[in-house]
Amino acid sequence: MSTIALVPIGAPDGDAMEVIGAALCSVYRCEVRHTSSAVDVQSAFSARRGQYRSRVLLKALLNLNIPYASKVVGVADVDLFVPIFTFVFGEAQVGGRCALTSLHRLHQTFYGLPEDQVIFNRRAVTEVVHEVGHTYGLLHCATYWCAMAASRTVEDVDVKQPVLCSLCDTLLHE
Repeated sequence: MSTIALVPIGAPDGDAMEVIGAALCSVYRCEVRHTSSAVDVQSAFSARRGQYRSRVLLKALLNLNIPYASKVVGVADVDLFVPIFTFVFGEAQVGGRCALTSLHRLHQTFYGLPEDQVIFNRRAVTEVVHEVGHTYGLLHCATYWCAMAASRTVEDVDVKQPVLCSLCDTLLHE
């Protein structure tokens, strides 16, 4: 059985981390271990943008020594970007070992709405399942509700389900 190391970056919501871990076990049929490996979030900060470079954090995850894990998944509480986009919900190595997801823009409060833990947890699980899917070689899916569908806005996230469609699930377990 493969093992995913779930790594907090900053101080992500503890309840969400537990829900994410359980969902990853279910979707990817693996063991999930919560780690406390330190990732220096400040090294990724861009003062010009007021955001954090996702590639710097992804590289930091790659450099962690977690020998028992086949996958290393960072969950951050900071706003991520890549230079060509205003923001990203996450980034992953397609077919690789590491993935990263930001919870920052998944909170209702980011959009001026009252916080809703149920909505937040669902969004968090959906996006982490999506990024981990990339590490298993899955690409963006055309099935609108599949976790592997692309997400450019939080509304895109809300349309998706926190699971894989039958085609993506089949590709994963071939």
